[in-house]
Amino acid sequence: MFMRRSFVRSLALAGLAACAGSAALAGTLSFEGSTVGGPLWARPLAGSPPTVVSPSLANKVSYQVTAFQVDQNDSFSLIATSGAPTGWDSFTFLYKDSFDASQPLSNVMLGNDRLAGGTDAQSGFTNVSLQAGVTYYFVVSGYSNNQAGAYSVAITAPTGTAFLASPVPEPHPVAMLLSGAGLLGLVALRRRRIVR
Repeated sequence: MFMRRSFVRSLALAGLAACAGSAALAGTLSFEGSTVGGPLWARPLAGSPPTVVSPSLANKVSYQVTAFQVDQNDSFSLIATSGAPTGWDSFTFLYKDSFDASQPLSNVMLGNDRLAGGTDAQSGFTNVSLQAGVTYYFVVSGYSNNQAGAYSVAITAPTGTAFLASPVPEPHPVAMLLSGAGLLGLVALRRRRIVR
C-alpha cells in the first residue's frame, strides 16, 4: 500500500512538473519603471537601425534601460505603454549585446517613437527576430528633453519567453569583495597562529 501511494505521488509530481514546464514555454515578460529623474542621454532618431543622434530637441533626455534574454529563437513583440503623467510621449530602442549611453548608435537595432497606427502613449516593435543566448537592452526614453514618466513594458512571442538578464557586477565591486575576503582569511590565519 505504501509503495502504491509513493508511486501515485511521484506520478502526480511528475505531471505537475510537466505542466509547469510547458506553461513556461510561452509567456509574457512584463515590467514597469519610470524615466523621471533617470540618467540623461542624447537619444538617436527613429530607424532600423537608427543612424543619427537627435539634435538639440532630444540631447538631454532621461531614460531607463532593462537587460533581457529569450529562451529560444522567435519573433517577439516589445511594447511600452506610457503611464503617469498621462500623455507623455515615450520613445523606445532595442540594443543587442551591450548598451552605452555615451555611444547611442553603437549596437542599436531599432528605434521607434510610436507603434504603427498608434498614439504617443505606445511605442515599441512587433515581429522582431531575437536569438536565444544573446543579451538585449530595451531602452525607454522620452521624445524630447522635457518628456519623462512612468511606463509598463510587455515582451511577448508565440512560443518563446523573455526573461530579465542577471546583472553582471562591475569589476570594481567584485575586486573589493575578493580583497575583503582575502583580508578576512589573513586575519583568521593570523589568529590561528597566535592561539597556538
